[in-house]
Amino acid sequence: MNLKAQLEQAMRLSSLMQAVGFAVWQLQELETTAVTFAVIRLRATPGMGEDAGRALLEKGERRTLGNVIQELRARGLVSGDVNDDLRDVLNQRNWLVHRARRETRGVLADRARLTDLLTKLEMLSGRAVALQKVLAGEVEAYVVSTGVAQQTVEREAEALAKQWGLL
Repeated sequence: MNLKAQLEQAMRLSSLMQAVGFAVWQLQELETTAVTFAVIRLRATPGMGEDAGRALLEKGERRTLGNVIQELRARGLVSGDVNDDLRDVLNQRNWLVHRARRETRGVLADRARLTDLLTKLEMLSGRAVALQKVLAGEVEAYVVSTGVAQQTVEREAEALAKQWGLL
């Protein structure tokens, strides 16, 4: 393989790995958001304190996304459409983590297949972000409905964004 071909292959691999990494990152964020939603709606109690709340979140984060989605559905905490989207994203996540490499062998040598795969990964990332926003909005609405001031929610969200380097 000549240098030009090697560089092209390296660029394709780099694009693919970036897309895979970004999709996995967004799926992890969705898992965290879903667990937070479940903990706040099902396990947290008013006045329980930060330490107890953090312990509940840590315990919740040891559960699989599938278990969390199943519980949210069983308890009627997500609408049918959101539940369907969560289940579909979960299936795609499982494909990505467990089967994608095996099922896409040779994709780097086939531009059309690579483009299709990159598009699929981009769509998965986008769906994960959209579901994060839906669940985060539900958490916010619920917390405000329990008496937490909207300003407090916004202040905490800004502090987290700064902590994560987003602001």
